[in-house]
Amino acid sequence: MSSQKHLLGLMGSDDGWPLKLTLEENLIDLGWHQREFTLRHSFAYSVMSNDVQQCLGCCYIYPSMKAEYDVQVFHWIRQEYLSDGLEKRLGLAFKNWLETDWPFSKIDFPDQKT
Repeated sequence: MSSQKHLLGLMGSDDGWPLKLTLEENLIDLGWHQREFTLRHSFAYSVMSNDVQQCLGCCYIYPSMKAEYDVQVFHWIRQEYLSDGLEKRLGLAFKNWLETDWPFSKIDFPDQKT
């Protein structure tokens, strides 16, 4: 939760997530996401360091609430890695991967900073 200010509002929510998120609430949220992933309803991928010892960020693929899109996608990098442009590079790689390897024809990138 070292990047709360950076994540605030990232997914278009105005509910204040992730500010004041408790460990218990986070575990409940993770359990809910696990069920979504099992049902193949949505997907999330952790972005790990080369040695796989630290989570650097995350990428999400959700069904779109907008009829004109198949999915809505988000990505983020921990706040301490923003200055080196890692988030922008991740966004470009994520977008390319979705457009070339996934079956979606209409992808909404609301957080696209590239």
